[in-house]
Amino acid sequence: MLTKTEKADIVKDLEAKLAAQRVVIFSDFHGLSVAKQQELRRLLKKDDAEFRVAKKTLFRRAFEIAKAPFSHIDYKGELGAIFGFGDEVGPAKLLAKFAKANPESLKIVGGLLGSRELSKAEVLVLAKLPSKQELVGQLVWVLASPLRGLANVLNGNQRKLVVALSQILKQKSS
Repeated sequence: MLTKTEKADIVKDLEAKLAAQRVVIFSDFHGLSVAKQQELRRLLKKDDAEFRVAKKTLFRRAFEIAKAPFSHIDYKGELGAIFGFGDEVGPAKLLAKFAKANPESLKIVGGLLGSRELSKAEVLVLAKLPSKQELVGQLVWVLASPLRGLANVLNGNQRKLVVALSQILKQKSS
């Protein structure tokens, strides 16, 4: 049984995480072994995210203080929250992959993107998006494409000139 000061500390910790988060994903982790939870925590830590378990009433208090929506208080089952502090898509991708590998013990319930509440389906759509690094790579590719095309066109004229000169040299030497 937690004391009032321990509960207040948990609420303050959750409130601080809510202030710093970019995405929060709620999951039902009933049946997930401690070893699997530790594995999930390790994977999330690499992605600048954190898995936090608390009572729903403590989640509700922290969300009320932070003025963030929390409609999962009526959810029947154990509720854990993944707080993503970096890329918004990374934790969703990781959790969707982990839930697919452990379908009987980990289920995505919903989430928050900034201050907007997400359904389970929206979290799964978020998980299918490319990550921030992939999008930056695609943008660089698109921006560099005209330059590559111009370089190829300019090189093509030089190549044609060299071929023409070598043909003239062959004709004069023969």
